[in-house]
Amino acid sequence: MSIDLKHHLSIVAMSAVASLMLATAPSLAQSKKNITIVVGEEPDDLDPCSASSSFTGRIVHQNVVEALGELRPDGEIVPLLAESWEQTGELTWRYKIRQGVEFHDGEKLNADVVIWALNRVYGAEFMCMVKNKYFKNVKVTPNKVDDYTIDFVTDKPWSLIPLYMSGLGIPSPNTPTDKLQLTSVGTGPYIFDHWTQQQEIVIRKNPSYWDKSKKFPVESVKYIIRAESPVRAAMVEVGEADLAPNIAVNDAINPKTDIPYLNAETTWLRIDMTQPPLNDKRVRLALNYALDREAMTKAFFARGSVPATQAWGPSVKGHNFEIDKRPYAYDPAKAKKLLAEAKADGVPVDMEIELQGRSNVYANAQEIMEATFQYLKDAGFNVKLKMYELGQWRKLHNKPYPEGRTASLLQAMHDNATGDAGFSAVYKHSCTANSGTLCNAHMDKVINDAMNATGEARIKGFQEVARLSFEEYIDNVYLVHMVGFARVSPRINYTPNVLTNGLMKLEDFSFN
Repeated sequence: MSIDLKHHLSIVAMSAVASLMLATAPSLAQSKKNITIVVGEEPDDLDPCSASSSFTGRIVHQNVVEALGELRPDGEIVPLLAESWEQTGELTWRYKIRQGVEFHDGEKLNADVVIWALNRVYGAEFMCMVKNKYFKNVKVTPNKVDDYTIDFVTDKPWSLIPLYMSGLGIPSPNTPTDKLQLTSVGTGPYIFDHWTQQQEIVIRKNPSYWDKSKKFPVESVKYIIRAESPVRAAMVEVGEADLAPNIAVNDAINPKTDIPYLNAETTWLRIDMTQPPLNDKRVRLALNYALDREAMTKAFFARGSVPATQAWGPSVKGHNFEIDKRPYAYDPAKAKKLLAEAKADGVPVDMEIELQGRSNVYANAQEIMEATFQYLKDAGFNVKLKMYELGQWRKLHNKPYPEGRTASLLQAMHDNATGDAGFSAVYKHSCTANSGTLCNAHMDKVINDAMNATGEARIKGFQEVARLSFEEYIDNVYLVHMVGFARVSPRINYTPNVLTNGLMKLEDFSFN
């Protein structure tokens, strides 16, 4: 293959930085108490129901709207709006709700509000990401014990309840229930101020925050959207912004400001296994042999990123290190042979396959899809590439899928900072998965058995899930376990971590 994977990166960088110089004023000194964060994609909404989406979560989750528990970078879950919790039976978790907490609109936190928040998620007729990511595969029934005590009863043993409750943002009971909101009203240390669409989102410090033991040096935060990584990096360089949490490896050229971090993200191409010719295993194998993951990783991803064989990274309990030893090699000749065999058996391998990319989902996302297009075309696939904005992409990513769709490979990214593979396995590989196309009774049994197991049996169970996905069913074309780069201004103290892509707690920021 003769494609130069980096050829157009320099062109993009030059044009983007030139646009920045034309579009922005000279460097403006930031207020000592305020910061500006520049991100690559604008959220569709700021509803707590979307907090599990990275581009909403990094703004509102645990800043504006808080949860019962807080997930920390080391995987520990600590109390927040709940003072404590304990498992009192195989199916029952008892939570003690913190007293004396007020929402930004003056409403009081109590058991009734928490129950209402959970019911809002379960009853949502709109696309609630928290429901689909956390609560779709288990039914949690809240039973009020008293004004500040709730028993959460599950319909089956479910060890991930503390994790799930750390993802359930508790908004004001005055929040409408009929549609996703463009604002959030919570109990957090910051209050939503305004959102000027396609320009900026601003939140400001809550002077009446309930936890007086915590310090928040940042008075207000402005989030601005710039699609191009070189632009985001340059804005921090010239003082127009204080943080760009995700810049491309080719823009991370200043060791004093550009910080690498493990971001818990894995990216892959989701195969629509229900559509021909992708419903044939040989065709799915050919997809895997057609890509040079080593070259793509070196060209487009940050140092330390590694080719992937499964949906969860090496730090997660349940990672299968054995299949890491036998990845799909770059073998276009083998891919062509598999396609020829399938064609001889009547499989319509010449049907067009749409590569569905997501604009700015991560640095170099479009470049990855352009390289993928060329690799697949060289291997004999009939492919076309189309890039989608976030709202359009979500309709392709989440069930129910569009009627009348044709064969497709969807660019996806998934984070697992929880340390447990169960979170990913249910969400991506089960029949009830919100964003998968695999539905297999044996796979569901392996997943359910692993979910109900503990210790070494649990780890081995999820290792088998990873093996089945990679070698038997081939429901995804796994690409890379990712490492990110953030550009941090010298005027602030912030250390990016495994949660940064979807959660940036302003409690962690301070000034030099």
